[in-house]
Amino acid sequence: MLAKVPSDGGSVVSMPTVGAPNPSEPDWSPDGKWIAFTSQTSEFDICVMAVDGSVPPTVLVRGADPSWAPNSRTLIYDRSVGYRGTLSVLDVMTNQHKDIGRVSGSDTEPAWAK
Repeated sequence: MLAKVPSDGGSVVSMPTVGAPNPSEPDWSPDGKWIAFTSQTSEFDICVMAVDGSVPPTVLVRGADPSWAPNSRTLIYDRSVGYRGTLSVLDVMTNQHKDIGRVSGSDTEPAWAK
């Protein structure tokens, strides 16, 4: 389950992730409109949903550990290629992705500098 709590305190509000079980590794977009997270079934999937619930969780690609770019449109994430972690960049609007050249033997858990 994903949940949110007002920054000034208050009640926990559940955020349903129907169709995207076992949510983890959430990341809020810099514009505050979207949450990207990893859903796990037999595989790991990158999902995006609207913070206000107007857009239900949508599976975009196989992968894990999503992190939003400052433009609130692009995600960096890791995916398995063979048995190695590879970093990829995803344009959420077009669902186009591109692998990033390997930095080391296995690259995982990316994050944009904030």
